[in-house]
Amino acid sequence: MTVWRDFHDAWMKQPCPIHILRYEDLVERPGLVIPELMKFVFGVDDISGTRLESYINIAVAEGAQRTYKPRQGKANANMEFYSQ
Repeated sequence: MTVWRDFHDAWMKQPCPIHILRYEDLVERPGLVIPELMKFVFGVDDISGTRLESYINIAVAEGAQRTYKPRQGKANANMEFYSQ
């Protein structure tokens, strides 16, 4: 835990702009989190009416595509492919 705390403290002391977001918020409320992140990234106060806003709205409406699908693994399931 001390390593994580030290890592966090080191970043908070950096002389650069920092935007903190929680993964949980990004997953649960992307329509609120992503616009705030984009305003930070582009250094603007508002993205209303921009192409960026419309792309965010499209992405949020379609939902996140799940490209990773965990396989149903079993211990030693591939042993038939190996010799002694």
